[in-house]
Amino acid sequence: MTQNTIIVRVLKLIVLPLIGGVGFGCSHSLHLSHVDDIHPAVNKVNSSRVRADGKQFVFMGFTTQTDYVDEAYADLQRQCPKGILTGITTRYSTSHGFFSWTNRVRMSGRCISQR
Repeated sequence: MTQNTIIVRVLKLIVLPLIGGVGFGCSHSLHLSHVDDIHPAVNKVNSSRVRADGKQFVFMGFTTQTDYVDEAYADLQRQCPKGILTGITTRYSTSHGFFSWTNRVRMSGRCISQR
């Protein structure tokens, strides 16, 4: 085997997959998970589960969507207009792409209906 053949094999087997993995790879990261107190009157008969999601797309550190968490919380409140919202869990995560990422927030809780 010549030295050129070895170099070509190394390029094909190691270097090209590394370049492809770095250029087109993505990852996901969970940053925060928060759980609120649960009201003592919660049960499946008088409450329902509510959920809201929000996301923010960021490209090279620039974004115009800065109120995505507030919008998700407002959506959660709209789903429980005349009840008590309790047991709210919040999960904040990020999905990374090539020069960009998406911040995501998911809120869920129980809506206790008022009679």
